[in-house]
Amino acid sequence: EATFFTEDFTTISRQVKPWMRVGFGQHTQFEVHSDAPLGRCIELYPYADFMLSSSIYFGPRLFMPVLSQNTVYLGPTDTTWSNVQAELFATAAL
Repeated sequence: EATFFTEDFTTISRQVKPWMRVGFGQHTQFEVHSDAPLGRCIELYPYADFMLSSSIYFGPRLFMPVLSQNTVYLGPTDTTWSNVQAELFATAAL
């Protein structure tokens, strides 16, 4: 059980068409546990967003772990290809 948890998503993108942008991001997680060692992981991911409007978009992401140390909730267990995860991401902002 985690006593402290924080995570950060940072991305950079470029609009290539009025309806599409491509980018690259990182996802960092850090957990402190009362009964287990400190856990942390970092994943890098390329992505593409297909924009239906300025506030509604969706697209694939491919999360590749570059650091995995101890346990992080739903984080990669190590930095092998078997821990690469694909995701279909969607956002609708109000």
